[in-house]
Amino acid sequence: IGGELRAAGATIRIGGNIGGNAELVGDDIHIESGAVIGGDVTVRSEREPTIDEGAQIGGQVIQVPSPVQTREDEDWQVAGRLFFGFAVILTLLVYYWLFPQLAQRVATTLAAEPFKSLGLGAGVVLVTPLLIVVLFATGVGFLLALPLGAVYFMLLLLGYLAGLYTIAELVSRRTGHAASARGARSLILALTVVAVALITLIPVLGSLAVFVLWLLGIGALIAVLHRMYTDAADQPS
Repeated sequence: IGGELRAAGATIRIGGNIGGNAELVGDDIHIESGAVIGGDVTVRSEREPTIDEGAQIGGQVIQVPSPVQTREDEDWQVAGRLFFGFAVILTLLVYYWLFPQLAQRVATTLAAEPFKSLGLGAGVVLVTPLLIVVLFATGVGFLLALPLGAVYFMLLLLGYLAGLYTIAELVSRRTGHAASARGARSLILALTVVAVALITLIPVLGSLAVFVLWLLGIGALIAVLHRMYTDAADQPS
């Protein structure tokens, strides 16, 4: 290898030539006789590496303690992700079952006014925490800050659900299932959650796409709630 080497695994054995630095992450690391490493060797492990006498290392050997993830840890991570995904699916279905008209209006608003929804969502996400901090700082303002914080938390949750529902609604319209029965729509919602979860696995861009979707959902939800409030206020008593 002419340049640097980065390797990770339970057992790592180095017996060839490496032109640059080597970063090794594992439980059992062995640099064999005849190995030639031109730069530093950084070892991330709870155990010290085994370095044979014939091994040549041009730089330093740097030991960085790092617990190796066990199979049990991996299983718990997988279980946690599955539980979180199931919780999101269930919450989205409850949102759809309990507030079908609201969900539909938010999806329609988001699809018709995406830029307005994005700007409104970004403004709320940025300004509301600052307002809560200011209210707490005033002393007596905490009486307003507490309910405002609760409302803000609910908006964050419902905004994400609104974004997911909008994707499912657009898919339903594209595939001709817009008027499908509740069971079919529920299946599309569940598949949407799975698809978005897979998108988040894409480095940087995946998280950015979900964040934008979240802002869109918040903005569209606030726009619809404001419209509903003004419509109710204009109704004659």
